[in-house]
Amino acid sequence: MQKPGKPRGPLKSIRPVVLLIVLRKILALVTLDRFQPALEKFLPASQSAYRRGRSTADVVFAKRVLVNLVLDKCVEFWILGIDLSSAFDTVIRARLLEIIKEITDEEDIPRMAQALLQQTKLEIRIGSDIGEAFETTIGSPQGDGASPVFFTSYYEGALVEARQQAPQDEAVLPPEMQYADDLDLLDFCLDKLESKLQACVKVFPAWNLKINEDKTERTHVYLADTKSEEAGKEPWRHSKSLGSLLDCAADVQNRINKSAEAMRSLFALWKSMSISKKTKFRLYNALVKPILLYNCGTWGLNKMWLERLDATHRRHLRRLLGVFYPEHISNARLYKQCNEEPLSKYIKKARWRLLGHILRLPRDAPAQCALDAYATTAAPGRRGKHQIGLVTMLKADLETFKNKPSRREISQIGFDMPAKLTKLRALAQDKDGWHSLCDYINNS
Repeated sequence: MQKPGKPRGPLKSIRPVVLLIVLRKILALVTLDRFQPALEKFLPASQSAYRRGRSTADVVFAKRVLVNLVLDKCVEFWILGIDLSSAFDTVIRARLLEIIKEITDEEDIPRMAQALLQQTKLEIRIGSDIGEAFETTIGSPQGDGASPVFFTSYYEGALVEARQQAPQDEAVLPPEMQYADDLDLLDFCLDKLESKLQACVKVFPAWNLKINEDKTERTHVYLADTKSEEAGKEPWRHSKSLGSLLDCAADVQNRINKSAEAMRSLFALWKSMSISKKTKFRLYNALVKPILLYNCGTWGLNKMWLERLDATHRRHLRRLLGVFYPEHISNARLYKQCNEEPLSKYIKKARWRLLGHILRLPRDAPAQCALDAYATTAAPGRRGKHQIGLVTMLKADLETFKNKPSRREISQIGFDMPAKLTKLRALAQDKDGWHSLCDYINNS
């Protein structure tokens, strides 16, 4: 298949896809179910891909907290992003089976994994012409639930060896953030990150893993002087991580643009008179709204951007209802008729629900380490009005009702001190109590 956004023609722009029979998929699901518990013990907390209760939001949340550390306390740090070329297609199957045998004590799982990996064939299709089938001997066939899990275990085996080659210092920042083959290394010093990169360059060839130099990025997250022309326009603000830009405002504008493209691509559907409004709203909630709200729980936005999001949402709803100028419908009536609410209200709820999820993760998870870094860093603050970020908005949400007698315990939790953060973590362990807190904050 042609990779989206890549030039047509070169082999690196093509993704092989394996068509699988149902029986093989059932075997893959059984293997995955039995292999997952052992794999959870093997993978570090820094890996967020293909794990229950983990997602891209964990990584983006961690980075946004660290960005707030820069905005509030003028601390600078570096992110070195390592990306692999054709990661799933370069796996050495014999070595993968060795890793699986080391991870699990069950004898059946390696044999089941071997059955999934052997006798895989590919055919090259150019237009309507299909070439002769040939058997592949490397790579994890993409097309079932077990393939990505096999890759993450294989990649971790290579990273274990690479970590032994590079010095591992006690760091304030989370040293690694992973999502499948995307690996981000973080440190205050770029030289330390370069040494870790060289360790990967040295180790990966033996594992047949190839670092994509074109996609290996070095991002300096810093705050320019307020009098500088670069103030507010630092390059890191438009650095993309798992589909999200580091700067919340830039990310929201990107989401608005992408949702507008999605609306235009479905213009014929919205215009159709044969499709009911109920069906249109269901399609909108499935195909457009998730694009607009992707990782919205990690956003820290001022009032202007929240109003812009609400206006975009209302414009979409009016399109679905077929209300155009000079026709008029009030905002309150629009929301009621569409059974919707302002996105600004939904985002606030999503932010606190995601925070509760983050606080229940293992303490060595990147997002938890980022919160610890924010609470323990005592660097001098920045003079003048601070820029708004994720932690800024979380603290503002707490301030709205700290003085209310019915919620006195809120005054003892926060993000600026380790002791207050510890109490916040303890509060999040009670899911029902946390959901009650989220509803209270959302309605305050």
